Amino acid sequence: MRVVRWAVLSMCLSVIPVFAAPPLEQLGLAWEFTRAYTPVPDTFILTITQAGVAPRQMKVALSAPGACVTFPHGVEDTFCTVMACPAPGTVAAYWMQAQWGTTFSDHSNILTCLFKYEGTKCVCIDPKDIKPLPPPPPPPRLPDPPKNPPALVTTPPLHPTTSPIGLNIATQMPTLPPMTIPPLPTGGASS
Repeated sequence: MRVVRWAVLSMCLSVIPVFAAPPLEQLGLAWEFTRAYTPVPDTFILTITQAGVAPRQMKVALSAPGACVTFPHGVEDTFCTVMACPAPGTVAAYWMQAQWGTTFSDHSNILTCLFKYEGTKCVCIDPKDIKPLPPPPPPPRLPDPPKNPPALVTTPPLHPTTSPIGLNIATQMPTLPPMTIPPLPTGGASS
């Protein structure tokens, strides 16, 4: 069984405008497979993976000889397809397999792209080529506490009976008359 050859050098991404209003950019994928190979594959299967999304597979019909020579590095054995460009910031991985009935070739090399737009042009960037962002600056430093903080001095509150106001209140209290309590009855049961 012939394995699909989809080397990084022969894998071409290019942007092809779609004639609609407003013009949208599309992603072109190209790969090489020997057209003289027999039996000829029935179709190609393109697998697309993205983080957090189930892998998707698309059947790609065999392109006519010479249809893909306009792609960069395109030759007679180049096959291609066009699809919508993913949203900016999307990271997607693509690989191709030839299919003969229920038999599949091994998958090609994996092309991984981080997509961005330059104007309206769809651009694939290899995530390995992205330089990491510098670390954020450290938070501002708080000033050091004073070496000899002043002593906390508090005055306890005055007790109400020791303050002049409390004393006045205490001296203005009227004298209560003595209370007389009658003696308790002794002996016998009351009716």
